[in-house]
Amino acid sequence: MPIRDFDEAVSRVRSAVDALKGRIVVTGRTDNFIQGRPDLDDTIRRLTAFAEVGADVVYAPFPPDRDALVAIVTAVAPTPVNVLVSPSDKVLTVAELQQAGVKRISLGPLLYAHAMGAVEEAAKALLAGDLASATTGMNFARVNELLARGKN
Repeated sequence: MPIRDFDEAVSRVRSAVDALKGRIVVTGRTDNFIQGRPDLDDTIRRLTAFAEVGADVVYAPFPPDRDALVAIVTAVAPTPVNVLVSPSDKVLTVAELQQAGVKRISLGPLLYAHAMGAVEEAAKALLAGDLASATTGMNFARVNELLARGKN
């Protein structure tokens, strides 16, 4: 999906803020970095404009590095910044992201991908005839314990 024209993008965020009147968190997002447009200045310009028209949080998935992330956080302050796990160059710890000023961390599809990795390994074990390896993992008592918590 192409990046929207600046004025159109800002107008859309403003319209969402006006229509929702604080009932839903409005995220002002630009996909510059994931759409092959690695322009930090344009990204900051867009996120700052989204914050100025009332976005509750701003988001630019996969900034290239920690310095770019800090530049975004600084430019849009005090509006909170969301990050998808980390900048592109490496995975930071929660403490490092907090130190950079990030207020919200999204995992996107990564927990699902992690679980699917375990399924893939189990399938490989099954294909190799290794039932023991394919059936290890969380026991039923633990599953039941976790499900019982949801009832409280």
